Amino acid sequence: MPSKFSLFAQSTKELESKMKNKSSLTGQQTDSIPAKDKNPDDLEMK
Repeated sequence: MPSKFSLFAQSTKELESKMKNKSSLTGQQTDSIPAKDKNPDDLEMK
């Protein structure tokens, strides 16, 4: 279902954006989350 995937992708982007913003505020590097710690469902969908 494209619409379901679109909503999922949108929410995923929003979460990633929030996490990156949080990382910048705390002084950590962006994209510092190892792939193994990300949601496995995200990796399967791509």
